[in-house]
Amino acid sequence: MVYLRKKKTIFEDQLNQLSELGIFMRADLKKELLLEETSRSEYEEDPYNLLLLTLGGEVAVNDEFINVSDKIWYLDTEYIEDHGDYARVIMRFKNMTKLNLNKITDCVDIQNSTAWASFEHKNELLRWEMKVDDDYGMKIIIVINLWNIEILWIHVRVSSMKQFQNYRN
Repeated sequence: MVYLRKKKTIFEDQLNQLSELGIFMRADLKKELLLEETSRSEYEEDPYNLLLLTLGGEVAVNDEFINVSDKIWYLDTEYIEDHGDYARVIMRFKNMTKLNLNKITDCVDIQNSTAWASFEHKNELLRWEMKVDDDYGMKIIIVINLWNIEILWIHVRVSSMKQFQNYRN
C-alpha cells in the first residue's frame, strides 16, 4: 500500500501567498503574534486551513481582543443565540466592506424559531429572515476583497493554494 504525504508549506510562504490573494494581517500586527498560540509546525502540517482560521479570528493585545485581519473573518455561528448577535455580524460586514449600512437591528429568539436582521442600504430597508434549526454549529469563513464578498464554507478543505485559488474562481 502506498501512502502519500501531504506537502508541507512553510509558514511564511503561506502568509505571502495569501497576501497575494488579498488576505493579510492588519498592518499594526506582527506575524510573531500568530505563533503565540499555534506553532509554526502546526501551521505547516495543515497548510492554509489553520492560517485562514487564525487570520479570520481575534487575538488578545493589551487585554483587548482585536481582529487579526480586516480582509477575512472566521465566524462561528454557534455564538448566534440572542438579540444583537446578527446586528454585530452586520456591523462587522459594514466595517470590513465600508458599505453604508444604517438602522441595523435584529431579533434572535431560538425557542420561538425566530431570527431576522434588518438594515438600511442606499435608502432601502432590507430584512433577512434566518432559518432557525439545530445546525447552528455551521462554521464559515468570510473573505472580503475589493470586488466582492465571498463566503467560503469551512467544510471545503483547503489543502493547497491551487485548490484555494480554483475554489475562489
